[in-house]
Amino acid sequence: MCMIKFKNALYLASCLKLCCLFFLLSLLSACQSVTQPHPEIALAQQVGFKASLIKTNDFEFTYLIKKNPASQKLVIYIEGDGRSWIKKSILSRNPTPPYALGLRLAIQDPRSDTVIAYLTRPCQFTQQKPTPDTCDAKYWSSHRFSEQVIANMNQAVDHILSTLPSNTTLELIGYSGGASVALLLAARRKDVIRIRTVAGDLNHDKMSTYHHTTPLLYSLNPIHFISNLKNIPQIHYIGTQDNIAPGYIAEDFMNKIKQNQNKNQPKPELIRVQATHQTGWEAQWAKLLILKTIMN
Repeated sequence: MCMIKFKNALYLASCLKLCCLFFLLSLLSACQSVTQPHPEIALAQQVGFKASLIKTNDFEFTYLIKKNPASQKLVIYIEGDGRSWIKKSILSRNPTPPYALGLRLAIQDPRSDTVIAYLTRPCQFTQQKPTPDTCDAKYWSSHRFSEQVIANMNQAVDHILSTLPSNTTLELIGYSGGASVALLLAARRKDVIRIRTVAGDLNHDKMSTYHHTTPLLYSLNPIHFISNLKNIPQIHYIGTQDNIAPGYIAEDFMNKIKQNQNKNQPKPELIRVQATHQTGWEAQWAKLLILKTIMN
C-alpha cells in the first residue's frame, strides 16, 4: 500500500515538473514573439540605432535614435503613410510599411555631428495588430493629418528633445505623407531651423484631385499654414519619375511660400531627383543632403 502511494507521488511530481517546463517554454516563446523586432527596425539597430516607445495622450509611437553625446543638433525623420491601402478602395488593417523609406533615409544620413532620430506615424510598427479598439483605421486614412494626430506627434517630438541638451536645434525631414506632418509640426513650433521633404504630399487636396480619391475632410493641410512656415528654410526634393506625388504639387506649394515672403526671408529650394516615389532615393540620399545648388 505504501509502495503504491509512493509511486503515485512520484508520478504526480513528474507531471508537475513537466507542466512547469511546458509553461516556462510557452512563456519564453511568447516573450520572444513580442520583442522580436520588425525587419526594418532590426536593419536600423544593426547600424547603431536604438528603438524605444513613446506614449502620448492617445497613441504609442515607436522611435529610433542614434545619439552623439557631443552634438547639439537633432534631425527627426518622419515616415510616410505606409501600407495604408491594399487597393484604391480597400483599407489596410495595418499601416506598417514593409519597406520603410523614411527609416532607410535616416540610416543613410552621414552627418556625424548630428543626433539622428526616426519617428513612426500612428499605428505603425506597433507590438499589437491594430484593431478598432487600439488604433482605428481612420488614423491612416481620413484623419491621418488631423489635429489629434499632429498634436500627439508634437508630444512625441517634445519627448525626443527632452532626452537631449536644452539648446539642441531641430530639423524635420518628412517622406511622402510624412512631409505634411513635418510641415504641420513646424507650423506650430518655434524651434525648427529647417524642413526637408522627400516625394512629399504637400497639399492633400491636390493629391486627392490627382488620384480621384475622397478628400481628407478631417485632416489639416500645410497649404493653409503658409504664414507660419514662410520664415523657415525649406528644401523640397521631388522625383522626376514620381507618379504618386507629382512634382507640380511641391512646385505650387513653394510658389505659395514665395508669394507670401519679403526679400529678407529664406527662399524655399526645389531639387529634382531621378527617382520614383519610392525607388532611387536611398542610394542618392547622402549626396543630396549636402547638395546646395537648386537643380532646375
